[in-house]
Amino acid sequence: MKMPIKPSVTVEDGLHNGTITAVEYRTDPYNYTDVLIELKGGVTVKSGYPSLITPTSRLGKLLTRFGMPLVVGREADPDSLIGRETTFQTTTEERAGSKYCKVLPESVGQRKKPQAPEPLQAEAVKAEEPAGELPPPQTPPPQ
Repeated sequence: MKMPIKPSVTVEDGLHNGTITAVEYRTDPYNYTDVLIELKGGVTVKSGYPSLITPTSRLGKLLTRFGMPLVVGREADPDSLIGRETTFQTTTEERAGSKYCKVLPESVGQRKKPQAPEPLQAEAVKAEEPAGELPPPQTPPPQ
């Protein structure tokens, strides 16, 4: 099978915003839940969590950060994260001579909506300037 050769992509270390586009489950070598996050520009990164949901597990804490209540004895669906906006942190790691982007799993969380700026305080109006009134019309000079 022929495959296209793509350029290498570098994700800078630091804080990023993205959208969760998929949740995948793997069993080899361990049961893991991978959360795939698409960055602006189409680059996809992933963060892996052991497939165990408890109030204190990494996957349970992730779901809680997105507002999902965890009730012991009930079920939770990590697929409900798909489509959610997220903020997360990355670092660059090196293994076997290759560098790669690592998403810090504990940093993945719900993207906060920007706070509305506080309303500006009206400046004090000088006493000689009547508030809320237009200046008197100017009469044109005689011709």
